Amino acid sequence: MLKIFPNPKTIIYEEGTLVFSPNFFVEFSHEPDEEYNFGVKKLVECVKEYTGAELSNKKGEDTTVISFLLDEDLQKEEYRIDVFDEEIVIRNSGYVSAFRAITTLNQVLKQCKTEIPQFTLVDKPDIENRGIMIDVSHAKVPKIEELKKLIDFMSEKHPEWKNSKFWQT
Repeated sequence: MLKIFPNPKTIIYEEGTLVFSPNFFVEFSHEPDEEYNFGVKKLVECVKEYTGAELSNKKGEDTTVISFLLDEDLQKEEYRIDVFDEEIVIRNSGYVSAFRAITTLNQVLKQCKTEIPQFTLVDKPDIENRGIMIDVSHAKVPKIEELKKLIDFMSEKHPEWKNSKFWQT
């Protein structure tokens, strides 16, 4: 059983395991823009760190494929991850849901390394605005550097929290 935070809406395990190949290839059903590339860069870093696989510029033997498919039937920020025996398919409604899926897949990679159980996972946030708020009426006003550190901490150290907002009152 995978430990994914926050708990996904549904996860159904299938028979079998995806064993990560020494190489992996990322493909898109559309032309990725800068926001997609930001998320994919994070995914590539995690795949390399947790599996030791190298990014390939083409599909081939000994290559695990990670496919991003735009799915207009999905709601805003909803995504679906299907892990098959040789491929991972990420269905998303746009770059935000793709990034959420990447965050979830990174948690899976961290736990499983090179052997990932086959599963289908569907998730979306319960509420639109998720994040932290600093109430400066009851505490000192943080310096800009402190705020930057906090935002970096939230996005780099704990992306699994899947925050969408930062407020300061």
